[in-house]
Amino acid sequence: TRPGPGRPLDWAAITTLLQPPAPRREPTVAARRDGVDPIPWLAAHVARQPEGNRDNALFWAACRAAENNAQDFEPLIAAAVTAGLPERQAVRTVQSARNTIARSTFQPTHPTHPAPPAALAR
Repeated sequence: TRPGPGRPLDWAAITTLLQPPAPRREPTVAARRDGVDPIPWLAAHVARQPEGNRDNALFWAACRAAENNAQDFEPLIAAAVTAGLPERQAVRTVQSARNTIARSTFQPTHPTHPAPPAALAR
C-alpha cells in the first residue's frame, strides 16, 4: 500500500524489497539431474562408519540429502542404526541436518540496516 500524505514510509518494507534474492545453492552430491539418486550411496557411506564417526557421517549425509531436496530420510536413519547408533539419536541428527540446511537458505524478513532517522522519513 502507498502511504498517504503525512504518513511515514515503512523503511523496513522498502529495504526488504531492495535485498537481492538468496543465491541458489548447488548440490554437492550427484543429484537426480543425471538420473542418480544419491540416497543409496549416502546410506552405504553411513553404514560403513566405525564407532566415533557414525554421527558425523550421518549429519554430513543428511545435509547432502537435504541439499538435493530429498523427501525420504529413512534409508539414512536405517543405515545409522545398522552401524550402531540408537534410533532416537539418528532421528535427531537427521532433523538437525535438515534444520541446518533450511536455515542456510533463510532470508531475513527484517532489515539488516537501521531505519533512517525520523527526520528523513518525512
